[in-house]
Amino acid sequence: ILTTGRIREHYHTRTMTARNKGIVEIVGEDFCLINPEDAKKLGLKDNDYVKISSRRAELKIKVKLSDSIKKGVVFVPFHFYANLLTHKEKLDPYSKIPEFKVCACNIKKCME
Repeated sequence: ILTTGRIREHYHTRTMTARNKGIVEIVGEDFCLINPEDAKKLGLKDNDYVKISSRRAELKIKVKLSDSIKKGVVFVPFHFYANLLTHKEKLDPYSKIPEFKVCACNIKKCME
């Protein structure tokens, strides 16, 4: 399961904070967080690259291992194009806001 969320250094969609060299140096490149047990099953180490894919898109992104992520879940900050993977067509029946928080995904280690 893919889930998305915010990181403290960026706000909104990173349109302004990505231009700040200090913030970019702190955060580094795009990343995802994966539970170490899941990473071991997938043959992944810290700083490997994975391809995360859904029915809508795929991203190549760097791996960071984290015990704060539940097994079976991968976290991608929404500042890093994660919403390409999620459901823009699935709307909340009341607010009509797209479901950008969660979707099914596949994760594969990048060999290149």
